[in-house]
Amino acid sequence: RRYQNTNTLMAATRWKKLPIGRGFYELQLRRWFQYFPREQFLILKSEELDSDRERTMARVFEFLGIPNHIARKHKKKIHQRSYSFTPKDDVYDFLYDFYRPYNQRLAQLLGPEWKDVWENPRVAKSIQ
Repeated sequence: RRYQNTNTLMAATRWKKLPIGRGFYELQLRRWFQYFPREQFLILKSEELDSDRERTMARVFEFLGIPNHIARKHKKKIHQRSYSFTPKDDVYDFLYDFYRPYNQRLAQLLGPEWKDVWENPRVAKSIQ
């Protein structure tokens, strides 16, 4: 089967032209993986770039097979954006719920190390 759930594909199709549609990474990567082997992709978490830029960039340059001396030159953030407002918790909760089925399939697609990456941290904290 091309996609596990036709209803999911139809829902994604309805949303794809809106900003929220950019978050359907599972569907996007499945299309790429049809044409290119998984080994040709380096999938990173943006948090890794924020928390350890030099190490993450070294991984990128190693993956690309180019010298990593470039990574040492660019330790500061190149693209930074500030937002004019911070969404309320219920907006974050909506987004976690909305993307949950796609993110669960994305984790299956990428491997076990991605299993709980997109869980709602507010929910996880309340369970502990």
